[in-house]
Amino acid sequence: MTLVETIQANAKTAKWIGIVLLIAGFCALLSPLAAGISVTLIVGALLLVGGITQLVLVFQAGSIGEGILMALLGVGSAAKNVASAAEDPA
Repeated sequence: MTLVETIQANAKTAKWIGIVLLIAGFCALLSPLAAGISVTLIVGALLLVGGITQLVLVFQAGSIGEGILMALLGVGSAAKNVASAAEDPA
């Protein structure tokens, strides 16, 4: 299947995704507070998962020094993200 055929086969799906994104964009423009809170919560959740993952990797560290450093960074990252998520975004 060539590139043109692939694009033609998926054009309808791409059109609907574009329409949904356009509507979501207008909603975000009409309610910037809700959009800001949503983005803050999503980014905070992703960073919290990153901090937890880093703590899990501590147990796979090759040396005690490296493990302690990774543990401190992981705890600090997770704590900062929990504190950020708990703040009033308004």
